[in-house]
Amino acid sequence: MMFRKHVSRLAAPLAVVALFASTLAAHPQTKTSAPAKTVKLTINNKSKVDIQVYTLDRISKKNDENKRMITPNSQGTSQATLDSGGYIDITFSIVGKNDKNISEYHCMDVKTSAAGKSDLSYDLEFEKLKKC
Repeated sequence: MMFRKHVSRLAAPLAVVALFASTLAAHPQTKTSAPAKTVKLTINNKSKVDIQVYTLDRISKKNDENKRMITPNSQGTSQATLDSGGYIDITFSIVGKNDKNISEYHCMDVKTSAAGKSDLSYDLEFEKLKKC
């Protein structure tokens, strides 16, 4: 008789534990993902003018706003996030001055495989890039 009394007291808490366990089993926990892999981008200014380069990353949905001017024949850096297939998908948005000394935006879209590299290099020539 005493045993039956204790079982009935334990039944409610055990039911709650069983419900909780079944809920966890029905909804597997999401895995904690590793940080996204990135590649370093080296930007070579092959223009006749100083340029400022913004990298618009479509994979991470982030913009790298590099405020430093890159003088002709010098370099700047940025980064891009790799997708699950090892590709980058970015747009370089370049600010420079045209031959009338008026600031313009020119763009270059890049979608390419990093091919296992950790550093990619791009030559940007403001005068030859499309306006955006």
